[in-house]
Amino acid sequence: MNQYEEICKDMGLRAKAAAFELAQLDQGTLDAALLAIADAVEAQTDEIMAANKQDLDKSGDYNVPQTMIDRLTLTPLIELLKWLKVFVKSQLLKAL
Repeated sequence: MNQYEEICKDMGLRAKAAAFELAQLDQGTLDAALLAIADAVEAQTDEIMAANKQDLDKSGDYNVPQTMIDRLTLTPLIELLKWLKVFVKSQLLKAL
């Protein structure tokens, strides 16, 4: 197993454990957590994007496949977080 496979396997195991824990939470707690995560990422967008650019710039030195580079590019993620906040907030309004 190469290092990427090991990393992916570890992340999968951790995600499975986290999914079990998250399934135990009520919807209000989940919504609050999602909004807090989105707010934290939004507050640090400049730093995150600068670090991502450095990683992408260095990827050529390590012969990282283009498909992996596409997955590592965070620009679509930032937009997704904006929509996540809109969605969660709209669901909160429906619950009132």
